[in-house]
Amino acid sequence: MHDPNEYCPNCDMPYAEAWSDGRCGICDTDLVAARTDPFAQALVAKRRKQESENHEFVKLVRECRKWGMANEYPAAKDYPQYQKLREAGLFFYGHGGADRMGSALKTVIYEMENIGGRSWARFVEFAWKGIGGWEP
Repeated sequence: MHDPNEYCPNCDMPYAEAWSDGRCGICDTDLVAARTDPFAQALVAKRRKQESENHEFVKLVRECRKWGMANEYPAAKDYPQYQKLREAGLFFYGHGGADRMGSALKTVIYEMENIGGRSWARFVEFAWKGIGGWEP
């Protein structure tokens, strides 16, 4: 049996969605062999770490939303979390560049979809302006 929390190391699909007779139904990777491949395991560990970082980042954006609601949504630079948003952008840029930053923003959009995730992603983009050439 397979662990539903595992991912195909080649196409990033969760085993629960892609498992088909021991192979990935998307890219045909041998998932049984991938479990014992140290390189594949390193990719999975990296992905889990990034997911955890993204979720922590979403918590920070939720704090911004909560503070903004309580303080009539002032200018972005007036938020007490503004500097932390910039630091997060620098971290993401230093750990994967614009692609890593984009991954974090996609998580914000997805996890905050029902409460204006796209708007808050734009808010973050404003805070990230200039980091690695990032433009909102």
